Amino acid sequence: MKGSLLLTGLLYLFGILNAQTGLSKLKTDFADLRFGVMMHFNMGTFTNEEWAAPTHDPKQFNPVKLNCNQWADACKAAGMTYGILTTKHHDGFCLWDSKYTGYDVAGSPYKKDIVRQYVDAFRSRGLKPCFYFSIWDRHNGVENGGSHEEQFVLNQLTELLTQYGDIAMIIFDGWNWKMGHRLISYQKVYEHVKKLQPNCLVSEHNGNSNFQNRHNLL
Repeated sequence: MKGSLLLTGLLYLFGILNAQTGLSKLKTDFADLRFGVMMHFNMGTFTNEEWAAPTHDPKQFNPVKLNCNQWADACKAAGMTYGILTTKHHDGFCLWDSKYTGYDVAGSPYKKDIVRQYVDAFRSRGLKPCFYFSIWDRHNGVENGGSHEEQFVLNQLTELLTQYGDIAMIIFDGWNWKMGHRLISYQKVYEHVKKLQPNCLVSEHNGNSNFQNRHNLL
């Protein structure tokens, strides 16, 4: 019995050490990318707001001249190795066609999936695509927390992390500093991301908390 318990304990410890080693390598590999860009392109681009109000008509979003290949070419020419796109900012407007909300590109005159165009353009130039995603979705009521709202977040993350291939990193915002890691469970979101994409780094703007520090995240 003691032997079985010892073996179980050693296997558990080995698993923890392996996970820490894997995470350390992911962080080192990402740091070695050195130079990238974060593109805040969203509803606020067309309403002249840094933080767009969550009540704008989706018809205001109509980037008829959008060319993600141009973005990628400019980044490549500058010597960058990765990009980060605001898939959704605090106003809740999504740059992909989410089946969980009508407040997205599908409800705009533009219609096209900008996240798809972005990842395809960047990958075709050898650049790594990364995502920014605001937890603090003021259009869909996520700011108040709750089990329904938490599932909404998980559902949208499933869309982003299963439809666009490997994502090197996802940056969360509007979470701990605005809502706290309890209204929407940090543990559940983190584990959900790692279940879908084990090699995706998780970062949280201004997110220092006991929940996040346990994982030694980027």
